[in-house]
Amino acid sequence: MTKQSRYILKFVVFTLACFSCDAADFELWTQGGVIVDITESSRFLVTAGVRWNQNASRPHHGYGEVGILFNINDKWLVIPSYRESIVRGDTGWEPNENPRFTVIRRWDRKLVRFSNRSRFEYRSRADHFLYRNRAQIEFKLPCLEKVVPYIADEIFLDKFKNYSQNRLSCGFHTLWNDRLSGKFGYMFRWRKGQGTWTGNHVLQYYLSAHF
Repeated sequence: MTKQSRYILKFVVFTLACFSCDAADFELWTQGGVIVDITESSRFLVTAGVRWNQNASRPHHGYGEVGILFNINDKWLVIPSYRESIVRGDTGWEPNENPRFTVIRRWDRKLVRFSNRSRFEYRSRADHFLYRNRAQIEFKLPCLEKVVPYIADEIFLDKFKNYSQNRLSCGFHTLWNDRLSGKFGYMFRWRKGQGTWTGNHVLQYYLSAHF
């Protein structure tokens, strides 16, 4: 078993052990993506994913998204994209149209990388605009070779002013080879609904192919 595989296995076992000690619901989020180079500074992005709730036993959210990433320089990225999704509601599956515009600012240091992602989007199902801001720190540790741990926190502002959600996450990015990469993460999510805040656990597994 490779060092990467051992690291992934330990992370998954630890996360599942945390879930088993808590009565809160946990979800499983899976996503696959393809990245295709257009020019040296732009890429075409395609992603699709499924999210499972009720202790990861029932699919409740599916989506597909297309976009273009523009690498302005070594500090700035801009990503216009469009996501189409279906969400399980009280009366069945409901469609959602979700145009997005994302700006990412990065700061590189010797052993860490800081990034801040601002995302502006419209959600047709809720019929409102939303602002999201995600701050992340990645640790570039030579002893972990192709594994890059991270911690991140993201806030949601409905209609650009109402604080409605917070996502605190940790995990790692891993590079399997020149074309295949993955992300394994744990997230605790707080959401506000009808004046009350509730939380749940999320285990994330994302896979991307780069051409």
